[in-house]
Amino acid sequence: MHKLSHFLLAGFFLASYQSLLPIDQAFRQNIPTSINKPLNNQDVWINIFVHGTIGSSLMFLNYKKIRRDDVENTRYKRTLKNMRAHPTLRLDQTILEKGLVKIAPSDTCYFKDGMFCGVILIAKAMHEISCNVSPSDSEKSIQHYYTYGWSGCLSQKRRRFEALRFYNELSEEVQKYKDLGITPKIRIWAHSHGGNICLNLAGIRDLVYGFKRFYSKFTYGAYVQRLFKSMIDNLPSKEIAKINLINNKPFDYVPEAKGLVVDELVNFGTPVQAETELFYSSSFFKSVVNLYSDGDLVQGSDKLSSSVKKCDQIVQERAAFGKDFSEVRVLIDSEISGNQRVERKSPPKRWKEVAHQLRFHESRLPDPTHRELWFVVAKNHMKNKFFRPLPISAFSPILMHLKSFFKADKVTKFDFWIIEKKDGLLFKLVPVQTQEVSSIKNLSPKEFFMTRDFFDKMSQYFDPVFNAKIVSTNSKIMDRLVNYYRKLNM
Repeated sequence: MHKLSHFLLAGFFLASYQSLLPIDQAFRQNIPTSINKPLNNQDVWINIFVHGTIGSSLMFLNYKKIRRDDVENTRYKRTLKNMRAHPTLRLDQTILEKGLVKIAPSDTCYFKDGMFCGVILIAKAMHEISCNVSPSDSEKSIQHYYTYGWSGCLSQKRRRFEALRFYNELSEEVQKYKDLGITPKIRIWAHSHGGNICLNLAGIRDLVYGFKRFYSKFTYGAYVQRLFKSMIDNLPSKEIAKINLINNKPFDYVPEAKGLVVDELVNFGTPVQAETELFYSSSFFKSVVNLYSDGDLVQGSDKLSSSVKKCDQIVQERAAFGKDFSEVRVLIDSEISGNQRVERKSPPKRWKEVAHQLRFHESRLPDPTHRELWFVVAKNHMKNKFFRPLPISAFSPILMHLKSFFKADKVTKFDFWIIEKKDGLLFKLVPVQTQEVSSIKNLSPKEFFMTRDFFDKMSQYFDPVFNAKIVSTNSKIMDRLVNYYRKLNM
């Protein structure tokens, strides 16, 4: 009976995915590995997508150990490893293999093994949106796109270690640019706990430079400092790790690279937890945005993987050192009344709405769910919004463009409205009054409009996957689960 409950819980999670039959006439896209030297005054940007936790529902396989943050050698981790390697996972979100993987935005959607790969088209959409928002700026820059893949474990300890790998691999990639005389800028888009991995990069940087008085300003600062110091006790140096790859993974070494800084970090639905909340104020990030939605009931629900068993949608404790920090609430298809914060009326009971989102991938609330912030949304879950199947993350170039108009005003809270019109989509960024900004009467909202033709074209890019034969996968998923458990019990 105990094994049966595990089996059904895993099946419930995997049933949230749709499987695509292999596409016969697929081809492999050639990803450019060369780095072109920029022209005069051209900025070079490294853009990185970082996915979130995978298979959260599988935590019940080893609930007590996950609660103790001890996932090593567990059935949960082994099952997750099998899921992580399956190409089905690439269908509807920006995820590829583990580590940094370079991609090229393209109108075509085939990447590996004849399987649709959502990240290619999401990157394509973001690139074209960026060019539409600011054509002159796009001519002055060269954009390189990557994904960063990690294990996806629901574990605070694993997220810190994944951040160490990320820091070391990113440092080595940046060095390749610098060897060509290029100093790239870094922009990261992260979803869910992928955002906490990115925030942990600041703690890894402090391992290199030494911990400073910054941590003393926060309630859990000393505790977080001890966590980072203890994680490198048994790690080899970079030189030894590169020589002895049999016993060491290539990026599992004590960090030593200096000078790394992230120019922009945009977190989508990232749970705000005590272990990473302080890094929103770190000088490691030149600009950081915490984007959330009232329709996202997952972001604030992970009280399991934090040692203090608390989680939130917004940052409660922050030391502002003149940083460009913003919290942005995204809202869809609602009326605006001045600059006052709008609260939704009569939200459904939390447990009912969470169950609905897990089962149907959508919310009965008008605003985006945790999934809709990042995932490609299938046509049968589109809620009659013509900008789908694009996720909300695809519109981050518009958000950052509109936010730049308020940089001198030190506004830290915004409402980001996405309003559907007959001939297109209106994006409106509305400043919200806070204690830091006592009066916003003179600050008018900033707007950007995109025609329907653009979104029709974007939708056509996704037609190969939606027009392909997508089958009901309950039986296929059960077959995979059986195979997973057979492997685990061998």
